[in-house]
Amino acid sequence: MASTSDFTIYLDDDLDKNRLIALLRREGWTVISPRAIGTSGFSDEEHLTYCSQRGYPILTRNARDFRQLHEAWQAQGRNMRASWRSIPSGI
Repeated sequence: MASTSDFTIYLDDDLDKNRLIALLRREGWTVISPRAIGTSGFSDEEHLTYCSQRGYPILTRNARDFRQLHEAWQAQGRNMRASWRSIPSGI
């Protein structure tokens, strides 16, 4: 069974917060912060493209936008190597 140290996660701009990054890293995750790598301010599609090219999962709060992008990419026959997960806004 894989441990969290085997996984990398990319944070969407809406979750790129120092506290969340620290919590995830404390649990053994490799966290990619848009602020740290210069992708802060990218559109959702640019974040998705960046992650898809690298196979990174995205953690976001705006599931609706990423669901729409996912559906659009599928309709266009585009290959999405990235997955996305949403967390409730209260967290």
